[in-house]
Amino acid sequence: MDALLNHIKCTAEFLKVNVSNFTEETRREITKGQLQQLIQKVAGLQELTPEGATSLTKAMQGTFFTDQDREAWATAVSNRLIGCTTAMSKGRRPNQKVEDFSSYLTPTDVAVLAGEGNLYTKLETLVSRCLAVGMTIPSETSIRQILAAGIAAGINQGESKDQLAMVQEFKRLLKNKAKNSTNYNIHVAIYPSDPKTLPGEIYEAAYGKEKPVESAEVRLPTANSALIPVRRSNKMVRDTPGFAVAGMQNNNMGMNMAMGTMLQMLNQCMAGANGGCMNNSGGLQNLQIFAPKTKQASPLSMSPDCGSVQQGVASEAMKQPAAPAAGQSALVLPATMQAAGQAPFNTDIPEDPKMTNEDTVNAETAAGVIADALDKKKNAREDAKQDCKAKAKSKPKSKALAKAKAKAQPKAKASVKKVTKAKSAPKAKASPSSKKIKAARSVATRKSYVSLNGLETLLAELRDIGHIPETSSRRTIKRARDSETRGETSMGAIFQSLTVNIQDKEGRLKEHVLPMVYLPALLAHCLASLQGFRDFFVGKLLETPSSLHAPWRILLYGDEITPGNALKPVNSRKLHAIYLSFAEFGDKVHAEQYWFTILVARSDIVNKIPGGLSELFKLMLQAMQKPPFDLSQGCMLDLGQGQHHMFFAETSVLVADESCLKYVWDVKGASGSVPCMFCANVVAHNTRLDTWDASGTLVTISEWDRRKFQLRSSNALWDAHDLLDRRSLTLNKGEFAKLQQSMGLNHCPTGLLASRILPACKVTMFDWMHIFLVSGLMQLQVNLTMPYLYSDCTHADIVNFLASFAWPHGLRAQRKEVLETMEKKIASDFKCSASQGLSLYPLLRLFILCKAQNGELSAATMPAARCFLDLCRVLDLLHECNKGRAIRHDELATALEKHAKSFLAVHGAEACIPKFHFALHLPWMLQQHKVLYSCFCHERKHREIKMIANNIHKVTPTFERTILEDVWGRAFLGMKEPHAFEFPCLNGPKPAGTQLLAEITRVFGSAEGAQASTVCRFEPGQTCERGDIVLCSGGHVAEVWLHVQPKGKQLHSLVAPWIALGQNRFQVSIDAPVFVPCASIQKACLHRRHADNTALVVP
Repeated sequence: MDALLNHIKCTAEFLKVNVSNFTEETRREITKGQLQQLIQKVAGLQELTPEGATSLTKAMQGTFFTDQDREAWATAVSNRLIGCTTAMSKGRRPNQKVEDFSSYLTPTDVAVLAGEGNLYTKLETLVSRCLAVGMTIPSETSIRQILAAGIAAGINQGESKDQLAMVQEFKRLLKNKAKNSTNYNIHVAIYPSDPKTLPGEIYEAAYGKEKPVESAEVRLPTANSALIPVRRSNKMVRDTPGFAVAGMQNNNMGMNMAMGTMLQMLNQCMAGANGGCMNNSGGLQNLQIFAPKTKQASPLSMSPDCGSVQQGVASEAMKQPAAPAAGQSALVLPATMQAAGQAPFNTDIPEDPKMTNEDTVNAETAAGVIADALDKKKNAREDAKQDCKAKAKSKPKSKALAKAKAKAQPKAKASVKKVTKAKSAPKAKASPSSKKIKAARSVATRKSYVSLNGLETLLAELRDIGHIPETSSRRTIKRARDSETRGETSMGAIFQSLTVNIQDKEGRLKEHVLPMVYLPALLAHCLASLQGFRDFFVGKLLETPSSLHAPWRILLYGDEITPGNALKPVNSRKLHAIYLSFAEFGDKVHAEQYWFTILVARSDIVNKIPGGLSELFKLMLQAMQKPPFDLSQGCMLDLGQGQHHMFFAETSVLVADESCLKYVWDVKGASGSVPCMFCANVVAHNTRLDTWDASGTLVTISEWDRRKFQLRSSNALWDAHDLLDRRSLTLNKGEFAKLQQSMGLNHCPTGLLASRILPACKVTMFDWMHIFLVSGLMQLQVNLTMPYLYSDCTHADIVNFLASFAWPHGLRAQRKEVLETMEKKIASDFKCSASQGLSLYPLLRLFILCKAQNGELSAATMPAARCFLDLCRVLDLLHECNKGRAIRHDELATALEKHAKSFLAVHGAEACIPKFHFALHLPWMLQQHKVLYSCFCHERKHREIKMIANNIHKVTPTFERTILEDVWGRAFLGMKEPHAFEFPCLNGPKPAGTQLLAEITRVFGSAEGAQASTVCRFEPGQTCERGDIVLCSGGHVAEVWLHVQPKGKQLHSLVAPWIALGQNRFQVSIDAPVFVPCASIQKACLHRRHADNTALVVP
């Protein structure tokens, strides 16, 4: 009630403040949208008194709403007041009443009721209409009215005993079908006479395809309904021996209910703490006892002399920048400055002008150039075939002569060599101890997931020893999850239905329902029940307010996930997942907990949709923008404590790998003759269409000069699709396929491109992780560089060098698998995952630098080594961007251009792959969106979905909903943890000891409530522990000893700075430990300590 009054008040204030900023049309659209939201919210009120209804009606007076709006508002409030005045027992919804059901029928319903169908079909029509309008528990009087409407429309009335059987059959059908019907957020107790005044959610769902008829057409006098008996005790049917309708006894009316899948719910804890600004202090005495005592520690760290600590050394070391590597004139890290006198790299984004006839000519002309090249290539190939045939006819038939000679010679008996197969040694039986080890190992590898049966058994055992409450069954676990995920909000249910049309084996279309998270309802739920998220979200709103002219930018990411065996020929559990976040989350958007899982759909279902993944994206975006809670038109969010905010948001970025973008936008993609959706004249290298181009405008994917690319705008793509629409009616199949090949598009009338919901070229962003690290340029470069390195060193030299480095604690689990990627001795057989490649390329770069500094690389190897270093420079920039740090688009463009030139010079154009060209589009994407988003965090989110899907062995229609609810159940529990949205934070904090408290008091002035830990999460997904070597702001390198956080203050780390010696070498020192803000830690580094108390650190 109070929230509604605040909503009206804040809406009026918003319109009053911005009245000069909006046109009359814009103001009217916002007013209309807010009125629909208010009507929807008032319909969801559980209680409404007459006094409250009066307050709501008066609150609308004197605002920017029109008289017509106020009248609609008063009607909605009155209807809700009538519904709330019905007596209601605790925990039970009231029976529903309707005075005249005939007005709720559609023309189709009337036609079925008046037709020649049997009684069961007609009763089923009435039941379906009741469920469509949310009438699941009608009163006896309402049942009479419903059946009276059916009789008036054409159902045979029959005798009293027949009518009672009809009533009983109607009740049974209604009860059975109500179990699987749509559950609306609103329970209507008293139905209005006009269905158009129903709540918007119910009316749109019930009459979205066909409107109700006028009630006068099928109205039945009220008196007739009283003659319909609803009980056996009715006087008209009392003592009648039988009243079953003929033909009804043999009907099998049992409901085939499917048991809902019940999955586990594990609590995930996320601790957080707030970081702050840098607070440099000098070297601290009496803290050497906190230095790590590991095998890698130097002799100086074992028993330091506390009295000999030099207090000023550490502070000077932290102020001193890391010295550049000396003696690297032969091979240095690539510079980012542009060569003098060279034209600047063009990174301008093509504008999206209004569509004109000139655009149509340009689109057709660009396609015609490629089509001409295809024709010339085809004609040349046919001419070559004819020449070969002519030459073959002129030569003697040598094959026939050889056959004649073979017949004349006697056949020699073939010698048969008997091969004896060696007997294999008998297999040794596994010992009982080895079986136990295997069983323990199988359990250990699934610590992060427990099946429902296992969880139920575990909880039962814990219950017996008194650690948890009595309830621990699978149903209890499922109810706990459902209580978190199936909440109702003022903006509707969190989980709503998305209806798609799929084709069956005969090609017929049928409807299929997918679960989808409704973004406005999700935001309303999180803001209302999750304090950590509310504080984080409100903080971001204060930093970047949302408005109609500056809406928040929605980010979308889509990918396909393969649970179970990836090599299985038919995997029915393979599915597509779509995630969502906001660009205004800043650097936090690179963490997985800030991305919301919006939709999951099995690949089998997606493939049966006529428009495939493209149509699914279109339907999802349309559902996100459906009224009344359309974020593009503004939604009033309740921020708590009486604060409201008119929130605007629109889709701004769609980031994905090339394969996903290919199906979303219906383009040919990397396998097409025109592989790039942004360029109309870039062709695949293997087609060599540029050699058959008479205009001289076609270039291949190996071209690095972006000035030669003919960039397409969003309007140009729409125009090209319109051209395909028109030509599909006039061209034959072969000609139309050629036109699609020339344009690089696939014709999909029901797809996302045809709908024009999003401007393709403005919102699309290539995922740089897939371009470089997933069968990308990094793997390609390593395979091409290894043969050069093997000419100057051995495979063992490389492996031993890589294995000699100590890894940070948080990455040690990856060390073995990263080193295993280099075990293959075949130079061109290198493969690795994205995370492995990200950890491996700095090690390979350091190996090349060390070899070059020692003069161990030949002149033939140096160009390939420099080319690899150019690639590493590009990866450094992209990795910095992935950490939320700003990089300049011109700097990235220069680095990419330099790498492209060196790659072509060393390895040639034949080695180029389509990702070589896609990478050149990253700078202008960075220029437009200010940041490049990668899919590292999404790959981590995939693991959670895989973990759940791997334990669902039977795919049922509830497969997607089960996964989505389980994912969000875990997410909501994680969001409830204290400090879940704060970084950096301590892992497993404990109260500080006595000696540490004394030092904290001396440094910070107070140690009240101070906590300490040896482990800290300085960034989402990244930790540093005691003994790790970290890179801090300013290029300083230090060893971590401890992490502390005084109460109410930012988190600090106790570190021992190392002294830079140059060439990535540092002097190990423990003499001057200092406290530094944990927020200044940039990354944990790989390092190798030497006997002379120095260390080599991987840059």
